[in-house]
Amino acid sequence: MVAVESDSRGRLAGIVARHPLVSFFVIAYGLSWLVWSQFVLSQDGSGWFGFHATWPFMATIGIGTFGPAVAAVIVIGVTEGEGAIIAFLKRIVMWRVGFRWWAFALLGFPVTATIGCLLMPGVASSTTTDGLDRALTDYLPFLLYPALLVGGPLGEELGWRGFALPRLQQRFVPLVATVVMGLLWTCWHAPIWFSNNWSVLNVQNVLCYTLFLVLATFQYTWASNHTGGSILIAVVLHASMDAFPNVVLFPMFPALGETTSFGVQKLYLALIIGFGLFAVAVTVATKGRLGLPTGVNPPGAPEITGASDHSDGRSSATADGLSATFEGGGVADPVA
Repeated sequence: MVAVESDSRGRLAGIVARHPLVSFFVIAYGLSWLVWSQFVLSQDGSGWFGFHATWPFMATIGIGTFGPAVAAVIVIGVTEGEGAIIAFLKRIVMWRVGFRWWAFALLGFPVTATIGCLLMPGVASSTTTDGLDRALTDYLPFLLYPALLVGGPLGEELGWRGFALPRLQQRFVPLVATVVMGLLWTCWHAPIWFSNNWSVLNVQNVLCYTLFLVLATFQYTWASNHTGGSILIAVVLHASMDAFPNVVLFPMFPALGETTSFGVQKLYLALIIGFGLFAVAVTVATKGRLGLPTGVNPPGAPEITGASDHSDGRSSATADGLSATFEGGGVADPVA
């Protein structure tokens, strides 16, 4: 019996070692969706089943956001070993990245989103001073708690930008890697749409949310490539994304909460405008490289050696058969 269990674990470890990127997403989705299911399926969520949720919505979402973090640690442990886990976790406190990147982490989303709101027809005309007042008094406290400390950024960014993005950039050019990351990040949120605690569930809102999140991912890739893969900067950028709409944008632009005649919340359209402009600008300015020089291993990615470094089946050369070259192509609500 012990030998059978050991053999099963060995086969699973072998699959993870051969396909670390796919394994990461399977584990991340599985863990998060398992936690969220107890609310989403309950009478407190979709009402599909007769039981009541064990935890309230925000607690359920908060716990579930650590699926990507746990998945990253598991896959790194299997494929690269304990030392790599320690090096990975050290990137959470990688704070010496230069003042301008701290400024970008704190202000990149607010500035981009505000520009989108000002350019969105029917939104700028609803401007009030409430958002400005709250920006001065409430934004930083909300950014720290709950957005930064108990919200999604820490659990998510260990996985998305800490683990997945570097490996996606090994497999695809940065532009394609960013789009793929944005789509996979969006799909991970899917169960929350059925919780009755999100935006109105319709095809239009889901598509616009998807487009927004893909476009917003350009900021994360650009910042990650310029800060040595700092997970801390990604966490702060994500926290500003969660805090700013709730604390500032909705009070400042009440029209953002309205729905257009074709069923889309105006917030999503405003964000698509702002982040669309940013994505186009940074893509043109960097010729699609988004801050990653040609031929350079993405920050935070394992070295591609082509040979196993461990007799127990662990390998630092996997990454789903990734190529070492980068010239090929490839195959308010909580906002994110």
